[in-house]
Amino acid sequence: MLELIVVVGAWVFLAAYTAWFLSSVKKRERERAKFYERFVGIYNSSKDAIGYVSLDGVLLDVNDSFCRLTGYSREELLDNKKYQDLTPKEYHEYEAKTIERILRTGKPEEYEKEYIRKDGSRVPILLTVFVAKGINGKTLGIAAIIKDITERKNNERAIRDTREYAENIVATLREPFVVLDRDLKVITGNRSFYKTFEMTPEEIERRYIYEIGNREWDIPQLRQLLEDILPRNISFSDFEVEYVTLAPDARTVWFNSNQGDIDRRDLWKVSVAQGPPTAVTRTRDIEWEPLPLAGGDDPPLAYLASGARTPAHALIRVGGQTRELVPGGTPSGFPSAALVEPQPVTFTASDVNEAEMERRYDKAWKVSLQAASSAGATVTHHHGVGLLKQTQLLEELGDGRRMLTALKTAFDPDGVMNPGKLGQ
Repeated sequence: MLELIVVVGAWVFLAAYTAWFLSSVKKRERERAKFYERFVGIYNSSKDAIGYVSLDGVLLDVNDSFCRLTGYSREELLDNKKYQDLTPKEYHEYEAKTIERILRTGKPEEYEKEYIRKDGSRVPILLTVFVAKGINGKTLGIAAIIKDITERKNNERAIRDTREYAENIVATLREPFVVLDRDLKVITGNRSFYKTFEMTPEEIERRYIYEIGNREWDIPQLRQLLEDILPRNISFSDFEVEYVTLAPDARTVWFNSNQGDIDRRDLWKVSVAQGPPTAVTRTRDIEWEPLPLAGGDDPPLAYLASGARTPAHALIRVGGQTRELVPGGTPSGFPSAALVEPQPVTFTASDVNEAEMERRYDKAWKVSLQAASSAGATVTHHHGVGLLKQTQLLEELGDGRRMLTALKTAFDPDGVMNPGKLGQ
């Protein structure tokens, strides 16, 4: 009887333990399912692409962002396709060495490359690659988080292009010009700077401005200007400045500008201690090369000027009064009376759409140019005539166009320089 009780008790305990064990297993399975569901949700909702490959490079799993990045469907990617199939050949050797190092060290690494999308285009990417291991610690494959860096690359290219453009402008300036970084080290100078001061780029670039040459730039006034005045961020906007001069006492900057009148160049000044800039002259002429002959708020000022009816001539301004530096400097035969004062022409057409406004604008220009040409005027527009006025220029040149075309063909038989100009 005792043995029967023991056997029955054992069976009851075993049944209770089995029920508890099965309940625990089901609970763990439910928790694992919830965890997997959450993981899959995060995996597929990730903005970054995520991919998992075997040790020989075959894609085993990818998320939705990976599909959007490459342009392939999940089915296409998981049909025995390798990550090498998406990678341009010029990256293969470098990437193979990187993957080998990651597998050997077990340390994740970041690197950049490109993917070839389904449509044949390329997309720049940044990969964070790491080893994927199983529960027993055995390496199963390689996983990667992949960021689309197209925007970053475009920004880098824009910055690079802007810097190249600025450097090209600096290189073509006639006046000596040097560019400094925020630490007052030389970034670059233009050809005129190196020639004037008999220096080479190797001698001055990445050195402090005060150290270049025989330290002839280590001047107290220059130090004050660079270290004290410029950090106050004296700046100008919404107008152009061509010629800038620092007064002998280093307290005032003199310059010419089209501020307030886009068709003119007046003289302005601004205190280096505080703004804003103030106009010194207000005329209908073009004025440039201001040269203060002393310090102070209103020193004698020499400058050049020209007008619609007068050629370039030197002036001097003393005590608010201006006179010619060389009286009678205009040649006696200069045709001032035959010249006219240009007037601005404004086109308004607020009652029509943009296309119609453009059509009216073009028509008005053509009529104006024809009238100007018939009166014997010369077509011009800043440094050239512009594509808009090209046809009128060809009409004005007449037979001279053949000579210019012949010269252009002789110097540029393949037509690679300024194609489309002169009607070519």
